[in-house]
Amino acid sequence: MAPNVDETPRTGESAVQTALRLAELKARAGVRLHPAALVIGSDQVAVLDEVQLGKPGDHASAVAQLRAMRGRTVIFHTALCVCDGPTGRRQIVNVPTTVTFREFTDAHIERYLAREQPYDCAGSAKIEGLGIALVEHVSSDDPTALPGLPLTRLITMLRNEGIEVIQAATMPGTGTLYLIPTALGGSDPGPFLPSSTLRVLSGLTRFIVENPKSARQFLKAAGHPHPLRSLDFRVLDEHTTDDELPDLLDPLRAGQDWGLMSEAGCPAVADPGATLVKLAHARGVRVVPLVGPSAVLLALMASGLNGQRFAFHGYLPVEARQRRARIVGLERESARNDETQIFIETPYRNDALLRALIEACHDDTLLCLATDITLPTETVLTQAVVAWRRKLPALNRRPTVFLLYSGS
Repeated sequence: MAPNVDETPRTGESAVQTALRLAELKARAGVRLHPAALVIGSDQVAVLDEVQLGKPGDHASAVAQLRAMRGRTVIFHTALCVCDGPTGRRQIVNVPTTVTFREFTDAHIERYLAREQPYDCAGSAKIEGLGIALVEHVSSDDPTALPGLPLTRLITMLRNEGIEVIQAATMPGTGTLYLIPTALGGSDPGPFLPSSTLRVLSGLTRFIVENPKSARQFLKAAGHPHPLRSLDFRVLDEHTTDDELPDLLDPLRAGQDWGLMSEAGCPAVADPGATLVKLAHARGVRVVPLVGPSAVLLALMASGLNGQRFAFHGYLPVEARQRRARIVGLERESARNDETQIFIETPYRNDALLRALIEACHDDTLLCLATDITLPTETVLTQAVVAWRRKLPALNRRPTVFLLYSGS
């Protein structure tokens, strides 16, 4: 993209300082237009006898530059800035390249300029084109720096941002199914989703979701750069049958990339998306999980219970006798295996589940209630069942993770 940056050197500014400043200005200009993106900005300044050679801009200036450079050595400073929009983090580096030019004639200059018209190249030197015929010797730590983008340095900077240029192999002709965590409880996704996840999200225009309305709300809050009405949504919920799953995968098998989002926060965990992911593996579609908040793991981290051995059971039975039997069984498993038992409930049934737990469990069994994870109203408290009996919290319609531990 054209950054529309004033490239005039400042008084007293060295060539290196000019190149670094302009590369950063260009990257930041890109971030302003694409705040969810990782933006690469680059600029190059040539120096001959400590005098900066900028972009000539016209034919006469290019002729003057090339006449001054023939038979001489010129240093090209190529600055590179990688700026992460969501975090504001930046990396910046300068790569110098020393170029010794041949003794060429005015006729050579005219033929070269007619062919390449390098009026927007520092020092009029379009090395990636016919300009290489004007060069006698090049010395640089990065052989790709001279054309204007130091690729070997860039690969390292991208790796620092979690991006590998050589990706894992995918099945020929297939797209990728990205598993996209969403903000919990409708909270602002900015503080909880890393820039790498937001970057992938911003590049997708097709989504498989449980609820298109809440998916649009999440994408809007995440700063998705595309108009929401232009996005393609397909529904995968508890009513989706196994016979309908292949239709959801057909566009991916045809080469399209899609994102899978869940009302539960993390796709495929206590979520109908798991069936689609299973079929994707069977059909040779690449599956990529993205980083984001998991209420289950955050609850386990904050509970103080056994994080070495734990089991997640999803939803317990709704029917009272079956639920009680399941709770008693989980308590026994926890004691026998020294294992934390984790489960969830539909928020409007939380109070019923809590009453069933304190009625069925032993006094000294530890119970953690992790409620409204990542929200301003978040509470995480672990105590013995006998202590919970003294005062029950109101959990109705508040997303809660239950953790039970009866180990040693």
